[in-house]
Amino acid sequence: SRPARIGFGLMWRVAPQRAAHPRTVLLRRFAFLLLLGIGHQFLQPGEALLPYAIVALVVLLPATFIPERWLAPVAAVSGVALTAVALALDGGLLTIPGLFLLGFALALYDVPRRLDRNAGANGVILIAAAIASAGALYWQNIDPMAPGFSPSSAVAGLAMALMYVALLNFLMSTPLRAGVLAVFAPLGRMSLTNYIGATLLFIAAIPLRPAIGAEGDSPSAWAAAMGVVSVILVAQWSFSALWLRYFRQGPLEWVWRRATWAGVTPPGDRSGRGTASARRRTRGRRPAACPTPGA
Repeated sequence: SRPARIGFGLMWRVAPQRAAHPRTVLLRRFAFLLLLGIGHQFLQPGEALLPYAIVALVVLLPATFIPERWLAPVAAVSGVALTAVALALDGGLLTIPGLFLLGFALALYDVPRRLDRNAGANGVILIAAAIASAGALYWQNIDPMAPGFSPSSAVAGLAMALMYVALLNFLMSTPLRAGVLAVFAPLGRMSLTNYIGATLLFIAAIPLRPAIGAEGDSPSAWAAAMGVVSVILVAQWSFSALWLRYFRQGPLEWVWRRATWAGVTPPGDRSGRGTASARRRTRGRRPAACPTPGA
């Protein structure tokens, strides 16, 4: 989840300029996610919001107390180390702390802005990720433990995820950028709303499973299930595109933003200029990059 990884770094860069107590802002942000995740667990056991929030509160937030000079390198080195250990231990939830720290470091090093529209760098990363994915998939294919959680499946999953991200970054640095944004931006800007909404739609579709043949493990049942997923995805994209024609954020994103910046003017909000104490603390500073929509 980018909002919890790189987004945390972007938030940490801007929060001190907007709030007298930036860690309180981040605490509220992830406390909201924690409560939402606890409730969501009852509907979808094993969902992602709860572990994301716990790691953010236990790992990322304490990391901000590291002296600024050492914060980025410590986050990067510890992120690589923790991720390597997690992959050796079959991955899964164990990869979250390391990947979160890596995302934090990338934001602190300003990597997203540096890669934006940089076709050359994105192309090199894409080629490297594709080669890594091919090797990891071959390893997974010959590994007898691959069907379950294993180091090979964990490495393959991470490599494939990196390749997908690299592909999108590369396309975003080409003339296809407008088309990519048209396809993915509505879902991305309302990712939290769509994540929770998908669970509700899946639950609503459960009574229809016998009628559409989506029960069991047969190929036809899997095909029917993929059909349901496709319908939900198209419905959510259509709803998101329509909603964003009239509103800047999705409904849950708006609530999350308000809970995060309670008493403080959020970045990009023209209704005010933030607290007086925050303005005094940042007078004369250059503004940092603002978080992505929905932050």
